[in-house]
Amino acid sequence: MSKSGFWVLLGLLGAVFGLSAVAATFCTFNWYRHPARRGAFAFTLEARTSEAVRAVAEDRAMALEEALRARGGSALHVAATAEGSVAIEGLLPDAAPALARALADTPFHREPDEGAVVRLRLSPSYARSIEQEALGQSKAVLERRLRALGVPGPRVSAGAGGRIRVEVPAARELEASRRVLTLGGMLALKPVEDGPAPRDELLARYGDQLPFDRTVACSTGPEPECFLVNRAAVITGRDVERARPALDAGNSPSVHVTLTPAGAATMKRFTGRNVGRRLAILLDGALIVAPLIQGEIGGDAQITGRFTAGEANEIAVTLQAGALPVPLTFVAEERIPSAPWLLPYWILGGPNLAVAAVTAVGMLLVVWKRPRTGHAP
Repeated sequence: MSKSGFWVLLGLLGAVFGLSAVAATFCTFNWYRHPARRGAFAFTLEARTSEAVRAVAEDRAMALEEALRARGGSALHVAATAEGSVAIEGLLPDAAPALARALADTPFHREPDEGAVVRLRLSPSYARSIEQEALGQSKAVLERRLRALGVPGPRVSAGAGGRIRVEVPAARELEASRRVLTLGGMLALKPVEDGPAPRDELLARYGDQLPFDRTVACSTGPEPECFLVNRAAVITGRDVERARPALDAGNSPSVHVTLTPAGAATMKRFTGRNVGRRLAILLDGALIVAPLIQGEIGGDAQITGRFTAGEANEIAVTLQAGALPVPLTFVAEERIPSAPWLLPYWILGGPNLAVAAVTAVGMLLVVWKRPRTGHAP
């Protein structure tokens, strides 16, 4: 072998072993992040994607009812179901043209009437797209929550049938991880129209038939406090820019919320016009508190309640990461045992590549140094 050939071979071998070192380092890093290093827990959750279909159908039903009223329809009651269907009761025959016009720009199709009830249903393809979108959004929210909680190397994957699998290392954040996985995180600030009063009393005041744009919100506990509130929220979780745990004036745990510029402008405008009125703060549909508006409120607000420090932190994490689009329920939980014997497999993944590269270099040299035949010029 010539001197130049020797240096070429040495350079190739140096590159091969350098690649081997880089690959081994990469594999070791992956091992450090892998749940099998210290053991892990795997949670299987089920996303009730039908709730997303129902929510869309409900929103569409409210818009449809308003459209029918505006176009001379006489719908007395419009209700949505989880299957994406809408039932209209009390629609007079002369309102059929108004209904046809209202349905022109919606994904509903009309089914055979059931007596005096007109039934509409979302198209199957539209309903499936809503479910897939809700499942993907749920996966993304869970990933953000676990990262915000400080869980190292969480793995979240969506599967068939609305199932989501979450793998987290066996660490001190396990219990907190378990709790934040199913917190809805749906924040809503809604104007209060009536109350406080027991739920039955509020319903009785309206003959057990609430206006379509009103609903009852109650606190949790043995003696719940209820208010009649608007269905439409002034502020929602989408208006939250940052959320962090804090302490209120009495040194009790609370959640400090900073609103987006658009949310802050809405909050300032609403509170400035409604001094002396109550504003209900709801989380996952449950009433937290309904304070009196004592003055104009800008972009910073504080949510107070009977929170522990851990609960305040978890609420802040869920608000910061965003609300789940649909409820999640635990289906199964399993322990993934620690497997330190897998470490050589991960590290040797790089040298195996180097051995293959060395073999390729050797074959190249054999071909290169093979005696050549032919006549000299």
